[in-house]
Amino acid sequence: MIAGQPRTGKSTLALNLALAISRGARFLGRDTKQTPICYVSIDNSEAEFRTMVDRLGMVATDKVYIHTGKVPDRAVDWLTEQAVKRDIKFIVIDTFQRFFDLRNINDSQECIDKMSPLDLRAKEAGLHICYLHHAGKGDPRSGDPTLTANLGSIAIK
Repeated sequence: MIAGQPRTGKSTLALNLALAISRGARFLGRDTKQTPICYVSIDNSEAEFRTMVDRLGMVATDKVYIHTGKVPDRAVDWLTEQAVKRDIKFIVIDTFQRFFDLRNINDSQECIDKMSPLDLRAKEAGLHICYLHHAGKGDPRSGDPTLTANLGSIAIK
């Protein structure tokens, strides 16, 4: 999970990671294994996302599958089908709370109930999921060192 305040670079960081993985390139000094990736961008419009990928140098040969806009119906089924169909092993979900349509981010049971189906399918299929999450507006350096204050439910941690 990458957590931070809105408009602080979470999407840019995650997209750089995704591009590195799609190319099998090093990322932050670490090797990656080349695999197709899927980036689900709920918070950015198609135009905003296109600007980001163009700025980062994404090319047609990069195996990056992008979904922008509304969360598809039966989102977990849809995402699993995309992963199987395209042999995707790395997925970015931007943002966590909007993808799962969480009403109360502090409700542990709601988070567990909505996350569990995707978590189980990811384990079965060998998928790696990177969630982006909007943290609270407070200063994380002065809060709970475990980040639960910024993340919401302890189920997320």
